[in-house]
Amino acid sequence: MSNKLCYRINPFLRFHWSSRPYDSDELSSVVYTAADAEDGQKVTRVELFHVLHAVAGGLPYDELKDVIRTELSVNGKIAANVLDMLLERGFIIPAESEFFDRTREWYEKEWHHALFYHTATRNVDHIEEVGDQGDAVSATITKFQNESDPPPLTAEVSGPKLTLPDPGQLPDTPLIDVLKSRGTSRSFSGSISSATISTLLHYTSKNAQDHREHIQSSSSDPLRRVVSSYVAHDIYPVILNGDDLQNGIYHYEAEEHRLTILEKGNFEDEIIDIAIGQQWVGEAAVVFLFVTNFERYQWQYRHSDELRNLFVDVSALAHRLILTATALDKCNFLTPAMRDDHVEEFLNLTPPKEGATYLVAVGEE
Repeated sequence: MSNKLCYRINPFLRFHWSSRPYDSDELSSVVYTAADAEDGQKVTRVELFHVLHAVAGGLPYDELKDVIRTELSVNGKIAANVLDMLLERGFIIPAESEFFDRTREWYEKEWHHALFYHTATRNVDHIEEVGDQGDAVSATITKFQNESDPPPLTAEVSGPKLTLPDPGQLPDTPLIDVLKSRGTSRSFSGSISSATISTLLHYTSKNAQDHREHIQSSSSDPLRRVVSSYVAHDIYPVILNGDDLQNGIYHYEAEEHRLTILEKGNFEDEIIDIAIGQQWVGEAAVVFLFVTNFERYQWQYRHSDELRNLFVDVSALAHRLILTATALDKCNFLTPAMRDDHVEEFLNLTPPKEGATYLVAVGEE
């Protein structure tokens, strides 16, 4: 009896090439048919990739069998066996599968890349689940240390150094009042002083610097690296309207509480471009670009779901800046929406080792 069902390629089908195509006459890959699959299936026949391409838009069983027969130059019985194998292994699935209904919005709204990451990182084994937490973590980090040195905890940038004035005291305002008064501004004016920038950066980065010092105080103690909040991020202030500081691009070095001057000049147009055309960002007195160094986290957290934590982590750090600015009666605007490649060029970053993750603009109303 003819099978009238229509079949489509599994949306979670992905390939890990085990050899580069130009190194071999035969393509070899490991195919994963589920987002969170740990084990893949090896495929060496390039013709099978042609078959999978043909079924991308959906084909009835008999038509798909004909495609296999043509591509593999086999008879109908063997073609049916190959097709059954593709179905059994999940390479292709019925088009009527409820899976397509559950994921339709993700695909129609162009979220399909996010869908894969979301599902692939839902269930990850963590060190803390194995035996005694302290012993397991310590042993694992010691192993990593024996394999390679951890990356530096701050960006290594060169340029003239500018020591900031001592940070001022924050107003004695209850936190609840600061939270209530916090708001997003889309209109800025006025300049900003080095004293204000000093205070903003100090209170934003204080915990991050405490954690860096905690890690560095005893490099022989692996558990010191567990206190890792905020340490993966660097802050690049871009002064657009300085009072006693020249306009330009800077990097903040929390340990010495100083700025490295990367380039002097007026960069309003570049900042507006980075902020996908949001004009008011270019009117701020200073824009803080948060850059995440992924290698600092990857060295000790060797599973992809840590990217989720990094995004939350940088958001928390940015909100320390936002609340400090609010306590100082400064207006602010925040967004993670940036043209990443423009930031990378603007700051001379090294992707994908590091990348822009947040932007906060500060100024007067």
